[in-house]
Amino acid sequence: MLGNRYALPELIRQHRVDTLILAITHELNGELLQILMDCLELGVEIVPMPVLYEQLTGRVPVEHVGSNWYVAMPIRHPLTRTFNRMIKRAMDIVLASLGLLLMAPFFPLIALAIYLDSPGPIFYTQERVGEGGRVFKVYKFRSMVPDAEKGRAVWARENDPRVTRVGRLLRKTHIDEFPQFLNILKGEMSAVGPRPERPEFVEELAREIPFYRVRHAVKPGMAGWALVKYGYASPPRKMSWSNCNTTSTTSSTGRPGWI
Repeated sequence: MLGNRYALPELIRQHRVDTLILAITHELNGELLQILMDCLELGVEIVPMPVLYEQLTGRVPVEHVGSNWYVAMPIRHPLTRTFNRMIKRAMDIVLASLGLLLMAPFFPLIALAIYLDSPGPIFYTQERVGEGGRVFKVYKFRSMVPDAEKGRAVWARENDPRVTRVGRLLRKTHIDEFPQFLNILKGEMSAVGPRPERPEFVEELAREIPFYRVRHAVKPGMAGWALVKYGYASPPRKMSWSNCNTTSTTSSTGRPGWI
């Protein structure tokens, strides 16, 4: 330690400091606020610790946000503006239409491969929670054996024996997700956003993970950071922390966060 708060201005001059990290979890009192104002006058950038953590890791440390809850909340994210929502919707329609058009010639081959490997339905629908907490049905190519869950919700796991041979290939290439272009055209999903979770798991995850429901402030997406970084069969808590913490439409720094 080089000194206390009263030594900050002199330390900044002595060590030519250009950035000051504010690593406190309590409210700023008048005395500390005045010292920080003095530091600002010296041309120093002041960055709260949760903001720096987000910049370095791409995550919001919700367990350390404390009273600065606004750091983790997308209060003024870009999609609150009508024009931005219109642009995003137009992009979603274009991308989904192109995706369906390009994949259309391959759909019969994919359907035939699924059926020959494991007779049963070609498509699979499942309830998911979307924007505003509304429940919708997501479309996928079936990658598991029929009735894989036997009437109860079960997390997918690594080397899941319920996944068929063709299903493993579909999951590895993410082709099983392509029918969700229909969800995008219906306005239930976006091309980019937090992955939608099943209603059976939302309540459990909301109890365990602070700010979990913030993800429902925007439309869920086909592609999200959790899917890109961790894939399908990752621990549920790990996947959901990633979705929750890196998939808000904006961050305290103003940068897109949910990608």
